[in-house]
Amino acid sequence: MKKFMNIMLLMALIAGVAFAGDSDKHDAKVQTINGYLVDVACAADNASHPEPNFPAKHTKNCLQMAECAQSGYAIVTDDNKVIKLDKQSNETAKKLIADTNKTDNWKINATGVLKDDGFAAQSLKLQ
Repeated sequence: MKKFMNIMLLMALIAGVAFAGDSDKHDAKVQTINGYLVDVACAADNASHPEPNFPAKHTKNCLQMAECAQSGYAIVTDDNKVIKLDKQSNETAKKLIADTNKTDNWKINATGVLKDDGFAAQSLKLQ
């Protein structure tokens, strides 16, 4: 009987730890980020060789170049923070880029959750 009780206690403890670990996912805070959509490769290059008004001048042609698109996308905020998008949000950004006639000035409003692997955008809207 004692062995059975120990097993039940262990199972309850494991279930409690699993539930507690999962709670972080539900506590993530949805936030809105405003900035410019750029590719990560160009954002990194601009960080080492800053160009005035770089994010506003970034073009659709560059965003769609194979090397740039493969690097993923990010949002550059007005205070020059680079917030990388997660994998799913990169796909959303690719579609947004392809579906518009806009050529530059990719000012964007993004709503989502900041996670370890990037910003998980629930929406990406051009301004």
